[in-house]
Amino acid sequence: MKIAVFMIAAVFAVLWSNSAKAQETIPQIWADYHEHFYLSPDWEFYGDAGARYQWDDPRWASVYARPSIRLHGLYRKPSELSGGLGVFYNYNEGNSNTLEIRPWLGLLIKRPRIGPLTITNYVRLEERLFDTLDDSEWSHSTRLRYRIGTKIAISPDTREQYYFIPVSFEWFWDVGKGIDDVFSDRFRLDVGVGHIFNYVWTAEFHVVLQEARESEDQRFSGENLIFRFQIKRLWSAHDYMSQQ
Repeated sequence: MKIAVFMIAAVFAVLWSNSAKAQETIPQIWADYHEHFYLSPDWEFYGDAGARYQWDDPRWASVYARPSIRLHGLYRKPSELSGGLGVFYNYNEGNSNTLEIRPWLGLLIKRPRIGPLTITNYVRLEERLFDTLDDSEWSHSTRLRYRIGTKIAISPDTREQYYFIPVSFEWFWDVGKGIDDVFSDRFRLDVGVGHIFNYVWTAEFHVVLQEARESEDQRFSGENLIFRFQIKRLWSAHDYMSQQ
């Protein structure tokens, strides 16, 4: 429990420090729904879909769907290989709407273990294909992501009816010359609370802070403050605490 309190305090300290330094905070609401289905003990099909918008500027909104598949037990259990395809439609009143196709491949390593906590390290490579919908030309960018995080149980783990705190830090980098720098090369902090209702349903609420800028020729002088709501349906309670 001391480790949990320290990690949560550290995250909130960084959130507070970054918010004080930011010139502008842009609030957003994200809501998404997740499905998990195990084809076998090793193969899992899963996916999520949702919507995102800025509550102080209704001229921008985004909807997405992201079917994915995961191979569990890679190299004797501590690693998982996953991949998928994301489809994002971004509505921007007064500017061109965009369609983004995002194939990706990721590797999750569930190491090290510190007391009751399993630290997860997740690396993901994404190819981002963009169409502005006002012409027939597609643009593309490649992005590398790295996230370190954990889930902290804050009530007895009975596999049913318990609470946990997810915490993560994530970095983004363009690989090569990026064409959508407004949404790349940034840092994200995420802390939340989750509740497992039973073997099937889980709900989570996250507060996310990430660097932001309004145009490609600006430095990261502002931040997105994101309130994210998630509903997850798990067809199995298999190893949920170590999943990201």
